[in-house]
Amino acid sequence: MANFDETSGAVRCPTQWGSWYQTMEEVFVEVNLPQGTSRKQVKCDIKSKKLNVIINDTTIISGEFPAAIKTDESTWTIEDKKLLQIYILKAHSTADQCWRSLLKGQYAPDDHVFDEMEKKQTLQRYQFENPGMDFSNADITGNYHGGGPQLPSVGPQMAEVPDTSSPLQDPETHNGNQEPTPGAIGGSGGIPDTSKLLKDPEIIEAFKDPEISRAFMDISQTPTNIPEYQNNPKIQGIIQKVSEKLINLGGAKDDMPPGDTSRCDTCSADESEVP
Repeated sequence: MANFDETSGAVRCPTQWGSWYQTMEEVFVEVNLPQGTSRKQVKCDIKSKKLNVIINDTTIISGEFPAAIKTDESTWTIEDKKLLQIYILKAHSTADQCWRSLLKGQYAPDDHVFDEMEKKQTLQRYQFENPGMDFSNADITGNYHGGGPQLPSVGPQMAEVPDTSSPLQDPETHNGNQEPTPGAIGGSGGIPDTSKLLKDPEIIEAFKDPEISRAFMDISQTPTNIPEYQNNPKIQGIIQKVSEKLINLGGAKDDMPPGDTSRCDTCSADESEVP
């Protein structure tokens, strides 16, 4: 995940002594020191629940962590005798574990900064689930809070495969038979063996393109946005390519045009035939 962090940059929360920022797995604290500060002048005590930082006999930071940490893997160092860097490893390294403050009731980012922190962790989660794609420079809108929605992966690994074996239920649509979301690919044989598709070198290489990665992330979140890409030959080309490969895997109807993913077996009846 280091490459993602280096490319995407840190979302910092400024404080009176420096700043702190976080990723899914870690929390980084940077404390500005007087030039020439030696290690003997610094006391940094990282405990399972508390953090205490004393510089030249003056307490700079003291309080309880808002969540559990791994004490044995947390550490600190002094860089160039002017910067104290504290590395804290979270006990729970998932995207929904975005700390609202460094310590309980202390050093909380403003709403905008915290919003950006949540965005970054959600994108980092997508990067982790789809290592063949590049989300480091992507932007995200909509539901990215709390780690974001559960989406089907489109990279070389799949975190979760949606169940399309039964119709969606919606009391306001067709008495319980709802049209599938555009982009949900189904077929007479159910879900195809997408593991073969996700190992396809051509598909993996295509998703390394940030523009394609962003587009498919957007479509995954909001399938109704598919028409926005109809005039983009690059995106339409990869959509068609994926559709053709799915047909070859037996995952889409043979009579379905390439790129048309708006139908599935559970919703193929005319509205007049729905009770």
